[in-house]
Amino acid sequence: MVLSNPRSFYTYGSGNPKPMSKLICHDNQDTSLSLPYEHPPPSSSSVEAKNISSNGIWGSQGLQSLQCVQSFIDVSLLALNTLRIEKILPTEANIIDCIRYGDPKNRNTDVRMALNYALEQQVIIKEFLGKMELYLRRNERVWKCENPIGGSIKEYPEATWVAIQKYITSSTGRLEMISSECRYEAASFLRNACLKALSLGEVIRILNMIITMKRWIKHAQVGWRPITITLAEANNDTGNGT
Repeated sequence: MVLSNPRSFYTYGSGNPKPMSKLICHDNQDTSLSLPYEHPPPSSSSVEAKNISSNGIWGSQGLQSLQCVQSFIDVSLLALNTLRIEKILPTEANIIDCIRYGDPKNRNTDVRMALNYALEQQVIIKEFLGKMELYLRRNERVWKCENPIGGSIKEYPEATWVAIQKYITSSTGRLEMISSECRYEAASFLRNACLKALSLGEVIRILNMIITMKRWIKHAQVGWRPITITLAEANNDTGNGT
């Protein structure tokens, strides 16, 4: 694997994610992601199920349909495509956050099971960046990712920070930040409110600056929650920094 800029590759996780219940598929059950992507990932509809056997997860009659396996694979592919567009490393933790917090209907999806099916079908592969384990589509190279830590406040105009502060101090913004379950979800709220033009990977870096430099948000030393907003709540309730 050749990296054009190794310094730009970092990883982060959601802290202590809650245990995920195993998703049991039934015919016509939709387990795909409703995520935006520029180039649709290759469909897994033509993938032949191989090396998959009944292990009790699917009931006494074994797999109910290949459609269920394909849905799991599609979820994995859509997540990888989203992380590529958002300039985020495809680690297992980031894939879990992308699937669970990219679409509420996938909150309880067993992401590890989905990745295992995709690996068994050889639709995705594992690569290592040092000791870091990454997941990639077959024949795909790791993409350039945003550094989720570091950066400088001066990189962004004052108007950007004013918009962020306005959002965080609104009752809507405070509620969203405090209720967020990981950095990925918090960054998604922040981007939707006032940073729509930026990739989610860049917004995650800005969120880190808000925490470590601006100190407008405090979070648990281990994991993410509980969240504390250090700024006083504003009288307005726009919840939008634009």
